[in-house]
Amino acid sequence: SLTVALVHFEQMDVPRSDKFPGERRFFDPQQRNLAYVRLQGLLDDGPFDAFVATLSYQRTKEGSRRRKPPGSSFEDRSEFDVDTAGLSLLLARDLGEWGKLSVGGDGYHDDVDAVNNRFDLVGGGSVPGNPQFPPDSYYSRFGTFLEWEWPVLERLTIVSGMRYSHIEAGGTVGVFDTADPAFPNIEPQDTPIGPSYQDWTGSGGLVFKLNPQWHVTGSIAEGFRAPLLDELTSYSDNVNEGVDLPSTGLGPEHAVSHDVGLRWDLDRFRGQVSYYWMVIDGLIERELVGTDPVSGVNFFQRRNVARAEIDGVELNGSWTLDDEWMAYGNFWYTLGRNRTDSEPMSRIPPAQGVVGLRWREFEGADWLDIYCWFAARQDRLSSRDIRDSRIPDGGTAGYSIVTARYGWQLTDNQAVILGVENLLDRPYRVHGSGVDGSGISATVGYELRR
Repeated sequence: SLTVALVHFEQMDVPRSDKFPGERRFFDPQQRNLAYVRLQGLLDDGPFDAFVATLSYQRTKEGSRRRKPPGSSFEDRSEFDVDTAGLSLLLARDLGEWGKLSVGGDGYHDDVDAVNNRFDLVGGGSVPGNPQFPPDSYYSRFGTFLEWEWPVLERLTIVSGMRYSHIEAGGTVGVFDTADPAFPNIEPQDTPIGPSYQDWTGSGGLVFKLNPQWHVTGSIAEGFRAPLLDELTSYSDNVNEGVDLPSTGLGPEHAVSHDVGLRWDLDRFRGQVSYYWMVIDGLIERELVGTDPVSGVNFFQRRNVARAEIDGVELNGSWTLDDEWMAYGNFWYTLGRNRTDSEPMSRIPPAQGVVGLRWREFEGADWLDIYCWFAARQDRLSSRDIRDSRIPDGGTAGYSIVTARYGWQLTDNQAVILGVENLLDRPYRVHGSGVDGSGISATVGYELRR
């Protein structure tokens, strides 16, 4: 099968609300374009039985106009543009009694450009400033992997995998000497950088069949996250704590995660429950490095300073009521602890879940789905969360949002999907978001299959 997709998303004159009334800022343009081609199928010859190949291109463009204070005659205009080319390949082979083997790789390359200028709206003219990203910078990621699913015994299946990841970044960064007593009132020094990061990570898991209806699962996996280009090179006042400076000396984060679970598949009731825990070393956190004595603006850099732990539980299930009706739901809870600073981890979401009821026409294609997404109050905050103006004082309030969707099959190959989100028009905010959620809104979709 061949899939060709084009996506365009654009917003104009988007105001920023969490800084008001200290500044007047609009984001324009905000654009995202994505195009990809995916080919997948079976192979009659060669060492593999099936493949999936994807070629993609994405462009992200964002600009902003800012006046600080709102009535200032000077306006800062900044913009960055990211072009991303990607390629991925997955090959699979059925090994019979030896299980299934999957191998593949993926690569993505970002080309980044950025500008920043201060315009005099009265006298005319402009003065260049520090752009958010270094002009003509780049970020490349490449990885290859292997996974083997092997039914060792009649009741025991083992899944093992390994991945190699390689990441490179480059650009000429304006580096600030934070040890200089004159900081931050000195010009940054242009410094070429070209860090690279690589690592092998492995994983292993098992599924044990207690009987045809009940399965026990477990896994252990390593994680590796290289610093992002934003963390390495960005100069950004688009944070509500102050100004972020480049942090060119960062190292990667490493993690080890575990999970155990139970799955069941009964006549009318199926689901699973799992518990997981993760340890992260070298967690990248933002640290205060200086304060402007005149304006009082704080300056931050990121450091590999923390060791953290994350624990959580997930539960989901469905209950078939009759030939047309089914009830379903899921729930998850996450607890994060920054052990180095003896406080909660930043931006941990609250306990939340979904409860729904789905109808599908018997021997037909029409369907109706009504569900409620609920989230508890999150008042377990880190010191960073407390300083964050996007999180209300005392924490983010809980909420429950009702949504309904209806699918109407016009013909064998045409369908219309109607949806009403936030049916009760409840106010809510996702924890850590800078804007409130949408009120009652409607969506219409049309699907044509060949």
